[in-house]
Amino acid sequence: MASAEADNGRPLVDYIVLVALWSCATGMQIVLFSWLVVGELGAAPEVVGLVEMARTAPILAFLLLGGAAADRWNRRHLLMGLHLATGVLAAGLAFVVSAGLLSLAVLVAYALAMGLLTAFVLPARDAFLSDVAGGQLMRGATALTLTQFGAQAVGTLIAGTAQVLEIGPALFIMAALLLVGSLAAWRLPRPAPSPAPAAGRTSSAPACARCWIQPRCAPPCC
Repeated sequence: MASAEADNGRPLVDYIVLVALWSCATGMQIVLFSWLVVGELGAAPEVVGLVEMARTAPILAFLLLGGAAADRWNRRHLLMGLHLATGVLAAGLAFVVSAGLLSLAVLVAYALAMGLLTAFVLPARDAFLSDVAGGQLMRGATALTLTQFGAQAVGTLIAGTAQVLEIGPALFIMAALLLVGSLAAWRLPRPAPSPAPAAGRTSSAPACARCWIQPRCAPPCC
């Protein structure tokens, strides 16, 4: 009995790990972005807002599209691919910074690409909560909120070690968190297959159309 309960709780634990990895990387990114703009590029502090806008604007613009994708496609595969893509993107930025090739244009392009991917990650991840929490949705939502804020705080602390490790290695750590997130998404439960329609069952549209024509049946169909 205890083993069965543990197995039932494992998907939620895997999901919390996925959220923790993403949130920790996000916390690092918030700190490292400012560092890259002001410390590495020597730009004015106002440019930090420009780069941050480049990251958040695609999220606002494509969030609804990301929600539609989460409803239409396999969310587990979507999260695996998106975490892999964000990890590769972050690793690419780490290589650019380590090679001394960073420019404001490169950083803005990275922010736009990361924002676009984030717009698809967030809806798919949040929609997965109902799949892993089952009848304990409130418990899962509470764990999700605590994990997001806690892991993000840890990420900002880790980003502070860039003073010792330098900015390049810190970015590689952020990329590693996102790549490991792809493995965490792989551990999530596979979605249940959609039930096949019953034999001989037809669409209700023609019947509803016929019902609409008949005044006595019209109110129930509305």
